[in-house]
Amino acid sequence: MKRYTMTPISRKMQKLPVNGNKTPIKSRQSFAPDENKKRDVRMVRDSNYKKSCIDNVYKFLSENNFEGNLSQKVLQNPSNKDFQMIFKFIFSFIDDYEYMNKFEEDVINILKILKYPYSSEITKSQLTAITPHIWPIVLSMLSWMIDLMLNIENQFSNLSSENSIDTFFNEFVSNAYLNYLQGNEDDEALEEEFETKVQALYSDLFKDVDNRKAILLKLEDEISSLRSKLEGMENLDEKKNDLLEDLNSLISSQKQLENKKSKYLNIIKKTQEDIELVEKEVNLLKDQQNEIKQKIELQKINPEDVKIMNKEKVELYKELEKITPEKEKFMVKNKELEKKLSEVYEEVERLNFDFNNLRPDVNIKMSRNDDKKFFNKDLEEIRRKLENEHNTYIQRLEELKISKDTIINIKEEKETNLKDLEGKIEYSQGKLLTTGEIYLKKKKNTEDEQKKNKNQMEGLERELLQLNLESNSSLIQSEQGLHKAKIGLDLIRNKCKQEKDVIKNLIYNFQNNMESYKLTMKRLNDKLQSMKNQQE
Repeated sequence: MKRYTMTPISRKMQKLPVNGNKTPIKSRQSFAPDENKKRDVRMVRDSNYKKSCIDNVYKFLSENNFEGNLSQKVLQNPSNKDFQMIFKFIFSFIDDYEYMNKFEEDVINILKILKYPYSSEITKSQLTAITPHIWPIVLSMLSWMIDLMLNIENQFSNLSSENSIDTFFNEFVSNAYLNYLQGNEDDEALEEEFETKVQALYSDLFKDVDNRKAILLKLEDEISSLRSKLEGMENLDEKKNDLLEDLNSLISSQKQLENKKSKYLNIIKKTQEDIELVEKEVNLLKDQQNEIKQKIELQKINPEDVKIMNKEKVELYKELEKITPEKEKFMVKNKELEKKLSEVYEEVERLNFDFNNLRPDVNIKMSRNDDKKFFNKDLEEIRRKLENEHNTYIQRLEELKISKDTIINIKEEKETNLKDLEGKIEYSQGKLLTTGEIYLKKKKNTEDEQKKNKNQMEGLERELLQLNLESNSSLIQSEQGLHKAKIGLDLIRNKCKQEKDVIKNLIYNFQNNMESYKLTMKRLNDKLQSMKNQQE
């Protein structure tokens, strides 16, 4: 494992800077995030968590040839001496710090400088005597320091690209410094070259973003066209519903006509029976009249008989006068029956006309020649035929209802899928916009940081100029100034590397998001194509 410090590799060698003072640890910058103090919510005394921390510490110490007492048993309950050796060994990979105060005080200061998020949970008294109760908290802290080292190593290992902004910036700084040493303070050409390289580095990325935006707009157009087609399907469904309603109304009107038909047939039948009764009575009266005439013709006329007959005649006139109102009533009743019969005939003719218009294939014809037979076909056969057709219509109606339910279910399913697809598209668009905003923000921060670094470089150049003027006084002072300038340059370089790493991570995340968005759009396109094929 590499050490990320400007000091030599050996842990036993401690060098003083040329000014004679010890380098304070606060001059180092931590790679840990700046977090406020908070209570440790981790389950540090959980057996599984404790075992993972022990394995992490044991692996790190064994891989880096720890010279102290090392075993799983020691890491479960170490002594104060073992803990001090382990802590110093781990921290030596971060900084060659010389422990000047008490060990527990130095550890507390180191944790604060490293911005350990749970430093408030560790006290000096706990570090003075390591007990089994305190050890899980300290063990978790050691594992965190190791994870910090591994994270730093991974970050710096990703900065090895040749054509990167960090490489261009280092070349720019080196060339500018060489020009300065040669007495040339004009850096405009170098700045233009640096800006040209940076723009060329990110031009492909911007072109790719524009292409992806064009693809996104094309997909949105296709989605809008599919939505318009779905609206056309809704119009067809409305027409289908209207036709079904018309069919239902026709079926209901057919049922009403059948009811009316049966009702009027019963009325006709009753009227025929009444007419037959009246005809029988009329025939009986005619027969009686004929018999009376025959009797009169056969009788012999005598004066006495004439008197008797006159008397009988008078009596008959009287009876006739009595019968006359009844006759008139009967005649009125007969006229009413005839009128009712004509109305029934007219109603039957009207029904027959309506029925023939509805069913021209049956074509029932009426005739008044025979009062007992109104139609030229067998009504029972017609009724059976109509019932069969009625059953066929009912069966067809049931099939249409089933088809309607199936179409409604398919429509609801498609609407649900369309809503899901719209939600995914909105989520992907929001994610894309958020990523673009973050990228622009980071880009702006990077530009501000570059300006700040430029100002710092100008300050360093002024310091180097001052050191150059004072170089005649002493070679030692010159070396001290050069050493300070190198340290400052390394700090700026490391900071630039960190910023570049952040930008690379953002670009990588942006590319991943675009790939996932592309796959999502492809799946949506396939689904929409399948829906379109189903509709066709």
